[in-house]
Amino acid sequence: MLSAVKMDLYRMCRTRSFWGVLIAMILFTVCSVAMTKMDTELPDTAQTQEAEDELFIGIGVTVEDTQENPLTAADEIYAHFSSKLPCIFICIFAVIFSVADFHTGFIKTIGGQVENRGYLVVSKGAALAVFTAIATVLGTAAILAASWVCFPGIRLGAGGELAVYLAVQFLQGTALAWIIMAFALLTKSSVVSVSVAVCLCMNIQTLFYGGLNRIAQRLAGDDFDITKYTVTGNIFYLPMDPAGSDLVRCILTAAVFMAAALAAGTAVVRRRDI
Repeated sequence: MLSAVKMDLYRMCRTRSFWGVLIAMILFTVCSVAMTKMDTELPDTAQTQEAEDELFIGIGVTVEDTQENPLTAADEIYAHFSSKLPCIFICIFAVIFSVADFHTGFIKTIGGQVENRGYLVVSKGAALAVFTAIATVLGTAAILAASWVCFPGIRLGAGGELAVYLAVQFLQGTALAWIIMAFALLTKSSVVSVSVAVCLCMNIQTLFYGGLNRIAQRLAGDDFDITKYTVTGNIFYLPMDPAGSDLVRCILTAAVFMAAALAAGTAVVRRRDI
């Protein structure tokens, strides 16, 4: 098992897609921070427009810079991670990394040499967790650097709560990557898997949550929202300074989806004729 993890980590770091996706994420993030500077320079009526409290279709990075609430680097970090912009690149790499073995023939070569094919899925999940951690660190560093360049004199604006926020976002990003990995292993199609990943990050699934929410609200109460029990919903709803209940809900939701994704991916690889 440990050998499989080491093998996937070694192969991951030597692929061009690994570096290409990270570089693209950093460039898009820096450009996004620069665009938020343009937003803060708009007339006051546009500057003080508050972000929506509900999920919307698409990706929106909204920050506020007023005399009462001056913009901080932590605000930029929160706006970008809650928008799921870094998640798009994490999911794209998850698809590339998961499907590549089927196209190169590597899975056929190694599949018969391991006693349990499930180890191949677990090792890929571990490698994707490492990639998510790297993407979270580099994304945060890129946002900080771009914020200090675009907004001279900007303050960090957060301390320990920012570290907790990023740790939980890393966990949820890993869960989303594993979900996309399982889907990619099931379909073996890069196009379909990337399309699904982008749709999830752009909240297309919320179109189907309305009916489910109405049914659930009749059973659980009017304040029930099914999106708060999904990975993508928690990425959006997680506050910068989360309460204990928010942390427990996010961690349990991520753990459930991660376990389900590993079980599904393992079942596919074990039963498929590779």
